[in-house]
Amino acid sequence: MRKLKLLSAFGLLLAGGLLYLLFRPRTLLLFCVADAMGAAQVVDNWRTATAAWHLPAFMVNNLPGGLWAASYMLIVDTLLVGKPWRARLAAVSVIPLTGVASELLQALHLLPGTPDLADAVCYLAPLLLYLSNHQTIINRLWETFSQTSNSPSLS
Repeated sequence: MRKLKLLSAFGLLLAGGLLYLLFRPRTLLLFCVADAMGAAQVVDNWRTATAAWHLPAFMVNNLPGGLWAASYMLIVDTLLVGKPWRARLAAVSVIPLTGVASELLQALHLLPGTPDLADAVCYLAPLLLYLSNHQTIINRLWETFSQTSNSPSLS
């Protein structure tokens, strides 16, 4: 199972990267990385070969971030097997929640950029899938929330 998760994570990372490299403007940071690795010609050849493909804007602009978030989550979840559930949840939530927070901060003009609800959904979707696949985590969260709301208030 561990190998399958890590292979899946690599596949998601690769898919997001390919969407970015093949269909996004060449002025983005990932192209500098590809150039520094000596892969500029290969990337340009791939871009030429796929130039006739017209993917929906969502797949080009939003989906890569969600795929990368899901990849991160799979890797972290695999590395933290056997650790306490709160530690695992906190660790896998970092990237998706940071992505959602950045979109919110952009909307509030506290962070440069253009807010995009579809980006926030793509960051949040893997976390919601993770939670739905880890029912015990949801149950523990509910128990923790219930215990907190039933405790006497300080006021």
